[in-house]
Amino acid sequence: MSYKKGWHRGSAPKWGMYGDECHPGMHHFPYLNFFVFLTDVGSGDGGTWAMDKSHKVHGDYAEVSKFCEPIEATCSAGDAFLFTESLMHSAPHILTENTRYSMTYTFIPPFYCNMRHYEVPEWFLQNIRNDDLRGVLGEWRGKLDQCYRKPYMYNFEDV
Repeated sequence: MSYKKGWHRGSAPKWGMYGDECHPGMHHFPYLNFFVFLTDVGSGDGGTWAMDKSHKVHGDYAEVSKFCEPIEATCSAGDAFLFTESLMHSAPHILTENTRYSMTYTFIPPFYCNMRHYEVPEWFLQNIRNDDLRGVLGEWRGKLDQCYRKPYMYNFEDV
């Protein structure tokens, strides 16, 4: 893929969103980014850019930019920006003297993870009493037959 100004995405639209077989109108997004802004981020402060609705458009930057408008995320401290990794996004140049602080989390199913330093430590998994939660956090890695689809609700006393 060719990119301009750092535009990228981690999964193609066909892999980044799919409908739920049991709940029409509902969708699964297996690869999510979650940014929490710790400081105000105004225009030119280096907030994340995203191509509106690009999670539905196949192609590289040149193709996607024909159909999708870039939007700059401007946020107040404490705001969160949640998006699927199939949404084309970019970190723009910082044009102001302001300092931006944010925390970034990426949520992926255990079977997507292939980088050792992103895995949940074994000692942590062994201390979780809830079997489903332990599986979602990593114990099911490589065991797709055990990853059944159902909504999960947890009482943190079970963890």
